[in-house]
Amino acid sequence: MASNKIYECKICGGDLVPIPGVNLGRCDSCGTTQPVPQVTDDQKILLYNRANQYRRAHDYKLAITEFENIIKEDPNDPDVYWNIVLCKHEIEYVQDPNTYKMVPTCNRIVSSSILDDPDYHKALELSDVTSRSMYENEARQIDQIERQTKEIYSSEKPYDVFICYKEKNLKGGRTEDSVIAEHIYDALKSDYRVFFSMISLSDKLGAEYEPYIYHALQTAKVMILVATNKEYVESVWLENEWSRYLKVIEQNHSKKLVIAYKDMNPGELPYQLAHMQGQDIGRIGGMEDLIRGIRSIVGEKKVQASFTAAAAAGILPADNLCANGQTNLRLGELDAARKCFEDMTKYYPDDWRGWWGMVLINTSGLRDPNAYFDAPDPIQNAFRNAKMTAPDVQFKEPQDKFTAYLDKVAELDYQAEMELVDSRVRDIQNNIKTLQRDSENINQQVKDLYEDRKTNKSKTRPDLGIDSHIAQLKSGRKSGGKYMVYSVIGILAGLLVMLFLRTGVIPEKIAVYTVLIMFLIVCVVIGGMIGGIWGVGIGFVLWYVIGKRIPEKVLPLIVLGLIAIFVIYCLSKLIGNAKERGTKKKAIRQWESRRAEEKAAIDTWYKSYDTKVEELRQKIRANYQKIQANEKKIGELQAYAERHDEITEFFHQVECQNAQIDMLTNEVIAGQRSEVLDL
Repeated sequence: MASNKIYECKICGGDLVPIPGVNLGRCDSCGTTQPVPQVTDDQKILLYNRANQYRRAHDYKLAITEFENIIKEDPNDPDVYWNIVLCKHEIEYVQDPNTYKMVPTCNRIVSSSILDDPDYHKALELSDVTSRSMYENEARQIDQIERQTKEIYSSEKPYDVFICYKEKNLKGGRTEDSVIAEHIYDALKSDYRVFFSMISLSDKLGAEYEPYIYHALQTAKVMILVATNKEYVESVWLENEWSRYLKVIEQNHSKKLVIAYKDMNPGELPYQLAHMQGQDIGRIGGMEDLIRGIRSIVGEKKVQASFTAAAAAGILPADNLCANGQTNLRLGELDAARKCFEDMTKYYPDDWRGWWGMVLINTSGLRDPNAYFDAPDPIQNAFRNAKMTAPDVQFKEPQDKFTAYLDKVAELDYQAEMELVDSRVRDIQNNIKTLQRDSENINQQVKDLYEDRKTNKSKTRPDLGIDSHIAQLKSGRKSGGKYMVYSVIGILAGLLVMLFLRTGVIPEKIAVYTVLIMFLIVCVVIGGMIGGIWGVGIGFVLWYVIGKRIPEKVLPLIVLGLIAIFVIYCLSKLIGNAKERGTKKKAIRQWESRRAEEKAAIDTWYKSYDTKVEELRQKIRANYQKIQANEKKIGELQAYAERHDEITEFFHQVECQNAQIDMLTNEVIAGQRSEVLDL
């Protein structure tokens, strides 16, 4: 499904209109023909356009990140790789005011050629014939600009002032801005090296402008932006110049940008210039104030002032000071050598040999890399000043020597880095040991909890004693009523039989059988074997001891009375036993009703142990995860430490950049270092 989104022109940001039949598009704004990205998904097109917006806004790192995100989804789009190349070399396109063609300009010069860039070769590999040809032509153009810029940067003297102005109006005639700029140039040219394009580029072809402009922007101590018209200031070429100089200021705060405005409100200027110093040259004396301000920033004419001050102070000529300094340095007279080179930097600041001598003094003749760490800023500043003031032909050998010296410094940087890595590893190992001890202590706490749960050593388990209460009620001492009833029945049975025998109501033989039958009834049916034996025995004893002496008429009454008494007694006992059993049953039911309460309390008690154990186990798991993360971190640190050559080279690159020796840093090592050391 075709996308409704529009590609933005990578050069100016206009809409890129596809050309039918070819993988090209033409910008409806700047008219440039360029390859069309293969991205078709709406979301990816938004990413592509946003990445190019970042690039055009000079946020190259963020732009590269966005382009790399597109590559992760689609690694076969040549235009994305080409855009990454443009970001690496910080290429910006601007319309040439003479030819009106969009030409590339460089915001920085990298050490390696664009023709050797792996992303450039990847773009060529994936592109078709037409796109490949366009990439190759543009890459050769950029490479030529960069090579020329390096040559000019090393051979041309630095500028003091850069005048930024709009030269031609829409009709092709000179602007008022160009006339004002020429007046400023005339006022400063005798004392300073001023870049004024009408004069400075007069003998150059349009294609050669960029290297000279780049050199002037990078070396000028101050830029004067002439502004009489908001549209002029915002024109593409002018904005390209002052925005690039703002980036230079970001790297070197000693540089200044001064706005010379006339017939306009400074509030109309672009927001990037809002905080810049301004001078109204339209008022009386405004131009003179501007020139004085520029002189105060740049300083008086150095050469004449230097000779005058040196002669007044009785200082030797620069050649003599340099020779004396070199001799004292060879003899090891460092204080004397320092005095010579300090006088050179003070009275002959344009002579690079004085600054180079200070580099040699502060580094013990480039022999002591440790000295670099004692005074890195003075050494770097002295080297940068020497590099800025020296012709490239003369300074090539000193720069090579200093670069070799920085190799030794980088080795010390590596050693310091390894000490930091070892310290981090030791700290992490100690942390792992602490975590392991903590886990062991927690494990012991878990074991103690399980033991306490099993044995209830802490006496915290809820115990209402329900089972023991019920058991006590069921197994309590039984009343003797039942036993007495059986005994009474046995006694009555014995007396009744004896009575029958005494009165002759029944024959003796039948009476004996009756006693046996009653005995069986008492023993088997009623179940009171002991009571029955006891009762029958007492009955016979009563008969033989008492019954034979009692008259026959009285005997029945006595027996009946005894029977009545025994019956009443038995009934009372039975009733009492029944009440007692009822009370016990009620008590047992009450205790049993509380059994669920006791079970819930015990379950809660068990769960409290489970909760504590789970909390402790979570701590153990958290410790284990931390230990794994720490062990992984140790592995990353050790893997990083093994890259000795790459790390040393990275520090060498950083030290070279600090000294403004053009060199790219290894971004892979930089990223790994930042990650493993948490920088």
